Amino acid sequence: MLIKSFLINLILLLLFIIHVITSLEQCNSQESCSSCLSLSNQCAWCSQNSSDMSTRNGSFFHCDTIDNLQLTCPDHLVSFKSYHYVLQNDSLSNAITNTSQAVQLSPQAVHVILRINDSEKIPIRFRQAEDYPVDLYFLMDLSHSMLDDKEKLSYLGRILATQMQSITKNFRLGFGSFVDKNVPPFVQPAPNTVERPCPTSYNGPCVKAYGFKHHMKLSDDVAEFEYQVREAPVSGNIDAPEGGLDAVMQAIDIIGWRNDSRKLIVFSTDAGFHYAGDGRLAGIIEPNDGECHMTNNEYTHSDKQDYPSIGQISAKLSCRRILSVRSTIIIIVSSILAFGLFCLMVWRMLATLHDRREFAKFEQEREKAKWETDVNPLYRQATVKYQNPTYRGYKVAAALDSNQLVTFLFYEMRLMDHHDNPQIVKRDNSNHSSPIPTPSPPPNNLRVNSIVRLTTIFDDTRVGKVVAFDNGSNLVTLHMKGSKPGLTSIAVINLIHCREWTVVQEPTDETLEPLYPIDINKLKKRQTENEGEKRKEASFVNLKASRTGQALFRDIKKTMNQVIRWSNNDILINNTVRIVDPYRAEHVSIDAPPQSANTTVSKTSAKGDNDTKTHIIKLVDKFWLDQAKLSSNTDSNSSTRNKSDNSNKQVDSTSTA
Repeated sequence: MLIKSFLINLILLLLFIIHVITSLEQCNSQESCSSCLSLSNQCAWCSQNSSDMSTRNGSFFHCDTIDNLQLTCPDHLVSFKSYHYVLQNDSLSNAITNTSQAVQLSPQAVHVILRINDSEKIPIRFRQAEDYPVDLYFLMDLSHSMLDDKEKLSYLGRILATQMQSITKNFRLGFGSFVDKNVPPFVQPAPNTVERPCPTSYNGPCVKAYGFKHHMKLSDDVAEFEYQVREAPVSGNIDAPEGGLDAVMQAIDIIGWRNDSRKLIVFSTDAGFHYAGDGRLAGIIEPNDGECHMTNNEYTHSDKQDYPSIGQISAKLSCRRILSVRSTIIIIVSSILAFGLFCLMVWRMLATLHDRREFAKFEQEREKAKWETDVNPLYRQATVKYQNPTYRGYKVAAALDSNQLVTFLFYEMRLMDHHDNPQIVKRDNSNHSSPIPTPSPPPNNLRVNSIVRLTTIFDDTRVGKVVAFDNGSNLVTLHMKGSKPGLTSIAVINLIHCREWTVVQEPTDETLEPLYPIDINKLKKRQTENEGEKRKEASFVNLKASRTGQALFRDIKKTMNQVIRWSNNDILINNTVRIVDPYRAEHVSIDAPPQSANTTVSKTSAKGDNDTKTHIIKLVDKFWLDQAKLSSNTDSNSSTRNKSDNSNKQVDSTSTA
């Protein structure tokens, strides 16, 4: 018995050895990766080029056992085992807010490397999150037979919302209705029954049949849901089935489902539904295309396309996230515009860098350039000058180091007499003690309709035709070209403030031009508007408030001019948001609103007040931030000014020495 058992084990061992040897030889015969890996679990594949592989016993194989390939092929090029690694593994969590997403499945993304005929185990965890978003849409048959059900649904709307609140707080309701195609034989063809297909015993509101109406988008407003269901009118048709599938096909696209929500459609009817092919009874042979055809929240292709099939509804639900043609076009156009803007920004940045490099080269060349003093008569020693137009010279100042020689240059500005050159008229001041220059006698060649060029003491040149000239005040009125074609400018210039004037062209005719017409009514209207504006500005001034409060008031008034006013020493915006002294962000509050019977209006008003308060807090924070920056700049300017005064004192002491 023992000998028999020993022989059986020996035979099995020999068979196993023969199988292994055969498998190894078969591994060497494979020439592709797929055939190699699918042959046996003992075979592995090397993806290295044949010329780069090391030889084993004078030969090499791409397909071999893992032990043999580790001798001839780098480890990272050997394909042998299946494995996976996690790309995204967010921890399971609940939705903190209505906008945040709950995580119910972990991991979220996994990359798997799997060899042929092999399997890989991936651990996955799931937990149902609390307050997971739920979108519930009521799609109701509003034929006359559903009248009592409509009233019950309106009554149970708030009860339903309350029960759903115990399951999730992130819950939204929507409402839509359907009847059937408004074509015979689905409705009565008689004219008196098409517009009002309800029974004659019913005196309530009744409309003609329709395919689908979207009454209310998904919202958490339960009162609005009750109102829409209660006010929706009923209709009627003559056959038993209804057009519910038309409504479901349109509701899938138009409702506005959230991507991360649990989506529910409550289909409420008391009869069956038509499906694909029933439209041929009414002569409608065009099949349903599965697209959205809604205008003003009503299905427009009810009498143009056949009913959808169950398979179309299933396919629509499975690929609901596929973009429509319109969305695809919008995305493509937006991408092209974004790419164009990006290219424009890159071009602008490159142009700016090029301009800066060219400007830097120009600055370097300008610093290297030196003028010969004996050749260029315009050369002056590089000094910092300050010119006061009301005085007769230039004041030279410079910040110098100690023990440095200082030379002060004073230039006497003497203007030529106008008798020296009949075309260039200048003035000279004989009174050197007066800080304001005295006017020289008016020129006798400054005549009306002559073209003159005036250069002011600020080096501002004006060229125009003389309209009027007053000898007593030395005032000349010039008619000049405007900044735009077709416009003109009138300038009144005092010749005392001109360092030279040149007669460009003598007049051929000194006849005065006719005065421009004056619209008295327009002037009065402008005066009235200006007075009203000034009175309004005066009403914004509150002498009892602090300077800080007045500055904050002016800052907010720039963007909210129509809704801001003073309430004693408080700033009141929109009659609800109040800022009290000392006018910080924490002193912004909302006045208690008056009691209102309309809950919807009260909620809307409260939301608007909260938005206004948030905006005002941002404005107040920005105001105080600007005040802090202004204070720091003032302190730095004061320190700089003190350093400059100390430096000037050192220069004065050095020059005195």
